[in-house]
Formats: sequence, structure tokens, C-alpha cells
Amino acid sequence: MSYLVNNCWGDNDLERATVPFILACAAANRGEARMFLTCDALNLVVRGGAEGLTASGYSPIKDLIDEFVEKDGRIYVCKVCAGVMNITQDDLIEGAMIGTAPDMMDYLETGAKMLA
Repeated sequence: MSYLVNNCWGDNDLERATVPFILACAAANRGEARMFLTCDALNLVVRGGAEGLTASGYSPIKDLIDEFVEKDGRIYVCKVCAGVMNITQDDLIEGAMIGTAPDMMDYLETGAKMLA
């Protein structure tokens, strides 16, 4: 089974930013998993962007990102959002890459399940 998790939350709401990464890690335990980050979530995968970010009662976001990548999860950041935010591929952590909405649609059309 393949899964896609979308996240638009960043350090403006740590709990909402954390939960999609928990879900993505669980998905990576069951099959191929991808994340598509938009809006404020892009800042989480800019080098150093997740350092020190922990919602009360949750694992640190950086640890969840590392876990997801270690489980061969792929993180895609919205190309349009990256352009608006002046984020380039060189700004991103290892395991994150710039992707497009059509790329994600193609992935879903192969049978991947969207998890929200």
C-alpha cells in the first residue's frame, strides 16, 4: 500500500504541524509513504527549521522527520510555495525535495491513499 500525507502547518501551530508527521511515520511502517508540504510547513524542512520545535506532550518534530526519512519516506515541498518563499533545493534537508501538485496527483492515481 502507498500513502500520501499533506501538511500545511509549521511553527505557527506545533500540534497541527506534528500530527501529520506522526501519521506519515505510521504510514511508512505499512508501505511506501510520501508527504507533501505546503505553506508554513516548508519551514520545517529547511535546514535547521525544525530544531527545538516540540508541541507539549509530543515527540520533537525533527525526530519525527528523521524517523520518516529513515523509513524511506519521501518529503516533497510545493514548488509554488517554495518559489513564493524563496526556498531552493539547496535550502532543504536531506530527504526533502521540491515537487509539484501534478506529481502528487500522479502518485495518487497509481493507487496511493490520501491520509489527512
